[in-house]
Amino acid sequence: MASYTLLFVAGAVFASPPPQNAFIYAFSFNNNPHRRRRIFIPPQNNNNPRAMPVPTTTRRSKRDERRHPRPRILSQRLAASHSPHHDIDNDLRTIALSAAAMTESQPLPPVPPQHKIGDYLALIRPWTLFQAVGALVVGRLVVLATTTDPLTARQWGRECHAALSVYLSYGAGMAMNDCVDYRLDSRDVGGGENAKRNRPLASGRLRVKDGWITVGVLSALSLLSGFVGASSAFGIWCFSNLLINVAYAPLGLQNVLFVKNLIVGWLCVSPLIGASLLTAGGVVGTDASSKLCRTAAVGLPIGVSREILKDAQDVEIDRGHKMTIPLVWGVTTARWVSMGLVLGTHAVLASVGSYARTFGSSPVPWFWCGWTVSAAMSLRACFVDLDRQQRLVKKSIYVMLLGLILGLLSQ
Repeated sequence: MASYTLLFVAGAVFASPPPQNAFIYAFSFNNNPHRRRRIFIPPQNNNNPRAMPVPTTTRRSKRDERRHPRPRILSQRLAASHSPHHDIDNDLRTIALSAAAMTESQPLPPVPPQHKIGDYLALIRPWTLFQAVGALVVGRLVVLATTTDPLTARQWGRECHAALSVYLSYGAGMAMNDCVDYRLDSRDVGGGENAKRNRPLASGRLRVKDGWITVGVLSALSLLSGFVGASSAFGIWCFSNLLINVAYAPLGLQNVLFVKNLIVGWLCVSPLIGASLLTAGGVVGTDASSKLCRTAAVGLPIGVSREILKDAQDVEIDRGHKMTIPLVWGVTTARWVSMGLVLGTHAVLASVGSYARTFGSSPVPWFWCGWTVSAAMSLRACFVDLDRQQRLVKKSIYVMLLGLILGLLSQ
């Protein structure tokens, strides 16, 4: 008997691979118009109990058709596709899989990164920037200790603008460094939340374009606060600091052996120079200049030592891309050199009488308290692992800065 077959193909693609949800209906019309057969292509997943085929063929009468109408919408078809009235037809399986594969081959549009305030703050490392602000405060207190003129309200405003300018300019330097090194940072395999691969640019939470926009905004605000709020001389100093940051990261001086350590050390003590430019006429006396130079002499080796420890943490990331002291001398030797600089600096602070006269002449021995705690933390850092060593040295710097500031304020 002549038989005509009409095929209707319908596909549904969902999150689990699209071929798993493909299904087909086929109907055969013979001389008997009430004989129909529905063919279902089950999902190809042996772990899914719904994927087990139920090979049954039924004849449906008009009464059954009225009681159980054929699904019309997609959700009803999916629900009805697992009915025991369905059959497997291997000849139609290829058609279903091909139709689903065509849909699967179309890539999904990329999801844009979600911008959060916390990501922008992490880009500039807000707590680390207080080290530069602390150096500026120490420099200003050293200069003010040589004069007897009290600060007026206008002068206090100038001091605040100068501190804000330092904070923003050093934040721009941090963001600039991340914009240049985000590919290397993404290779960090270290554990913990502080791993460089978790930084906003390296992890993709922020685009590199957003990072450079942040650098531009922070630089502009820093220059505005320096030139307008502080003084022209301080603004020029701030601009020179930004140029040094540009030379360090984008121009590649951070890849040169010893140069990067000296630049970082200089940036640690550079706010002392900025502090001298806030005086009337931008000129300080001989006594203040000598005290600032002695303070910079102990600040620079501490900045260099911490940078060596950070390079030791990144030795595998920097291999083949940068030339650092740990890569040349070895991690163990570099760590001992770094701790030698730290402990030597503490020895100089305690043994040279000029430092005690400058910072330790207050009724309360804040300077010696800070020195004692900082020295103890530095000694402890000699006998711990690299990550903890770097954190202890960083904390010891803040403790020493706090002791210097309190010692100057209480005089």
